[in-house]
Amino acid sequence: MINKIKILKIVFIALLSLSNLVAQTVNFTPAGQGTDYMRYNVSTSTAANSGGLTGGFTMTGTAFNDFNMYILQFSFDGTSWNTDVSAMVATTGGLVAGGNGGRFTSTDGNAQISVSHEVLAAVSTWPGNDGSIRLRINESSTTNYYPTAAGITWPIDLTRPSISTSSIVSNNSTNTGYATTNDVITLSITASENLMNTAPYIFNGNISGLDFITQSGADATQWSFASTVTTHAEATVTYDIAYYDENYNLGVSSIISTTDGTTVIVDRTTPSLDVSIASNNNNSTSLAKEGDQITLTISADETLNGAPTVTIMNEPNPTVTPPASIIAISEINHSGLFSDNKTHLSPFEIIFFK
Repeated sequence: MINKIKILKIVFIALLSLSNLVAQTVNFTPAGQGTDYMRYNVSTSTAANSGGLTGGFTMTGTAFNDFNMYILQFSFDGTSWNTDVSAMVATTGGLVAGGNGGRFTSTDGNAQISVSHEVLAAVSTWPGNDGSIRLRINESSTTNYYPTAAGITWPIDLTRPSISTSSIVSNNSTNTGYATTNDVITLSITASENLMNTAPYIFNGNISGLDFITQSGADATQWSFASTVTTHAEATVTYDIAYYDENYNLGVSSIISTTDGTTVIVDRTTPSLDVSIASNNNNSTSLAKEGDQITLTISADETLNGAPTVTIMNEPNPTVTPPASIIAISEINHSGLFSDNKTHLSPFEIIFFK
């Protein structure tokens, strides 16, 4: 009997020695992600976790000592370590007191333990929507910590970004509210927090159904999106752009309108004009003598951008009616132009913009 006890002791000591020779591995995984996903954000806090949980983290460990107990520890300030979780789920291994106090054991050296977002958020020191969390495993009654004594840190960001200001404009030299072929349309934004533009978390979407070029501003809250007019639809420019903050949170909503009400209309078609000229001569409207009035009438097939520049008989300042966006113009008095009593043609020049 004594020999059997000695043999059991030797086997037990040998098993303990063997476990110390095997390197223990501990990995933490945010819900719905991989071990390389170093953010705890809106997505991970609501994703499906192991054991039927929602949000939180899963710890997977190997080469544990089945004869010992382990404790999940977490810190929100990097200094004070807490074990005050009310419950966990063990997919591999076992829980001590239902996981209360973060306690668990391994099976055949393996353990997979999950804790939900709801349980973590119920801890009295939970920082709220913004902060950080460190996780580590402590081997009970020892100073052994896995994967390190410092633990692994994730920023906590449960606030989606939004757009504070946005405006759209074109570089059209006549009217920045319009754009024609080769003009550049630029949508500029300022966000509520820093945004990122690194794959796969990049600005994506379209301006009038076409790609755009993203340009960074003075800081990571300021961005602009440029699109050169090519085959854009001739209409008010539409856009739909998704964006992410630095912790991979998708924006509250896509950018589909401006905060200041600005718009740009694409018009790639050159307007056409119907032009007629006549005088008020009593005998013939195609002739004019000194003192007669010559009227040039213009009809455009669309609204022009203000009155055109008109020259009649080299006089640069005829009276234009109406003076703003026009369908027709008139009148000019040429008193004194025909004092040589010769017949003259009345040349004119029209310079206009849409």
